[in-house]
Parts: sequence; structure tokens; C-alpha cells
Amino acid sequence: MAIRSISIDEVATVKIRNRTPFSPYTFQTLDTDDDPFQVVIAKGTFDIVPDAPLSLSAEQDPIRTCDTYWDNQKPSSLRWEDDLAPFKPCTDVVVNATAYAPSGRPSPEWLAGITIGDRAKRVLVTGTRAWAYAPLVGWSLGPVTPVTEMPIRYEHAFGGFVERDGIVEVHQQNPVGVGFVDRRRLHTAQTIPAPTILSPDGRVPVLGEPYPVEGLSAIAKPWLPRRARAGSFDDAWVKNRHPRLPHDFGHAFYNCAHPDLMHDGFLRGDEEIRLERLHRAHEILVVRLPSLVVAVAIVDRDDYRYGSPARLDTLHIDAERSKAILTWRAVLPLYKHGIRYIDIAMRESLEAVIARATGSGSSRGDARDA
Repeated sequence: MAIRSISIDEVATVKIRNRTPFSPYTFQTLDTDDDPFQVVIAKGTFDIVPDAPLSLSAEQDPIRTCDTYWDNQKPSSLRWEDDLAPFKPCTDVVVNATAYAPSGRPSPEWLAGITIGDRAKRVLVTGTRAWAYAPLVGWSLGPVTPVTEMPIRYEHAFGGFVERDGIVEVHQQNPVGVGFVDRRRLHTAQTIPAPTILSPDGRVPVLGEPYPVEGLSAIAKPWLPRRARAGSFDDAWVKNRHPRLPHDFGHAFYNCAHPDLMHDGFLRGDEEIRLERLHRAHEILVVRLPSLVVAVAIVDRDDYRYGSPARLDTLHIDAERSKAILTWRAVLPLYKHGIRYIDIAMRESLEAVIARATGSGSSRGDARDA
């Protein structure tokens, strides 16, 4: 016999039995078919130690319920995405970091990036430079001023906005960047800052021409291509669906990583992470994700239990703090008997247990049995 789903209004305040050291959170919402479901989050903070597995931090980062930007006084890039995504179809890998020149010496350019398993993402970092106009020559890109470090933020990538005569044209992929211009509106007396976070293939930006938006950090919800995944918020939606999600809503909207850092599927844990020139003290930093399985169960008011493994859908590297923040998320249906409590537990992965038992490896994570 089919079990009737309940509405969100029928669900009382939910208690969480958290048997992990992580920060927990839960909420109810609706899918695009208007069926209710329960979202359960476990967010773990780990210390990054060179050439060692990630170790559990003494202090766990809290659940973030709103987005945090680098600068609250003017438009800026996203520093922290909120943790309240109902579902992600793949793992986000997000890196907040500064790129440091090799050997700490001023350099005109160098590569920096992250490798996780067999997936690598690098950017070419350059010193500062600008376009300037000269008679007979026209606009040209000036020499690079060598630097020892450069924040990997979208403020230093290609983008920005153009304003003239009260009309503002915004670069839809990166409205806070530099180098986006309309050559018809330029004054020859001005200089135009050039982006310093470039494509790893070394292509040089040309004034007035499109250029890829490069970076490692989170992309804000209103920016393309992320905004386009949200579906059609048109007159038909206002008339027939508001305030519910449009039927063509894509859950990849909840993925905030740069497109090159949206993983194929989900990270399982135990993957090796290699940071290249993203840490002040270590030019190359190699660590490994913990071998953990996080599981969630709902116990209803008749003491019936049903559950699911949680997916590791967000890896956020905060290189300046030497922290890695891992978020596991589970999505469970809501049934007519309601929820008595939610149980969150964790254990070592089966692969890690077998490896230790057979002597073929060691547990690489800081685990705690549930």
C-alpha cells in the first residue's frame, strides 16, 4: 500500500540526535513536483597538515544560513556560500586562497591551482598591468609589475561593468572583475587595469574582446552561468507557480563552484588533494580527504526507521586558515507518521577498514565510530 506524503505544515520542530563531531542542520522543503522532503546536513571542519590526512578541528565551523561576501560596502565576490542547498547533483570544490610566487620572490607570472584525484584546475597568475593609449599605436597592454602574491578572487579576473550616460552594462559572468570595456566609450587619457587571474593556457587578454572568467572560489547565485540553471521565472511562473520553483528548475543551480571545479558525480572521501602555490608556507601541499561514511536516518512517531547515506557534496578549502570544510547532505522523503527525531552517524568507510585489516594501507581519516 502506498504511503501518503505529508505536507510541510504537518511537520513539527525536528530534534536531531547527532552522533558525529560535526555541525548538524535540518530543514524541510518542496521539490519541483511539490512533494515535501527533509534535508539533513553534517558539516565537518578539518585541519590541513602537510603530507598527512586531514585531522578533525577542535572548533567546528557553524552552519551558514546566508551568503557572505568579501566586502559589504560595495559589490564583491562571494566568500562563503550558505549551507542551505536542498540538493546538489554533484560535488562542489571551492577554494579560498591567495597565490604565492615560487620561492617567495617577485615574479611576473606563475601557475597555481588544485588537483583532486585525477581532476586538476589551474590558473595563470600575473602581476599587475594595464592597457594604455598612445598616438599611432592605439591601445596596448603594458609591462607586468612582478608581485609575490595575488588573491584568487573574481575581482582580479576578467569582468566588470561599463557605465556611461546613465547606462550600465554588466558582465553577466563576473560583474566585479576588470578588463570588460566598450572601446567606443573609452577616453584615451585613461588606463584600463587588466585581469591578473588568467587562463592556464597563457592566452593574453585583448582589450574589448571576450575572455574566460577564471577562478577557484564560489560563484554567486545571480551570476551566469549559475543563474541560468534556475529555470524560467517568467509571467507564466508568476501566474501559475509563484512562490514555488518553476518546473524547469535545475538543481545544479545549487552548485556554486567554478564550472571546472564541479566534480563528476560525488567525492567518496579518501581522495588526495594537491595544492600548488596556494599556501604561504608550502609551495606544494598534499593532503588526503578522510575515509568517512556519514549516514542519516529518520525515526517516525511509530518508531519506524528509514535512512540513507549522506553525500559529500561540498569541499571548501580555506587555505589562509589551513582548513578544509566538508559538507555531507542527505535528502529523505516525508511520510504521514511525521518525525520523532533524526539520527546522524558516521563510521570509517569499508575500504579504509579493509585496507587496515589487510595491511595494504592505513586509515587516512580522523574517524569516530557512530
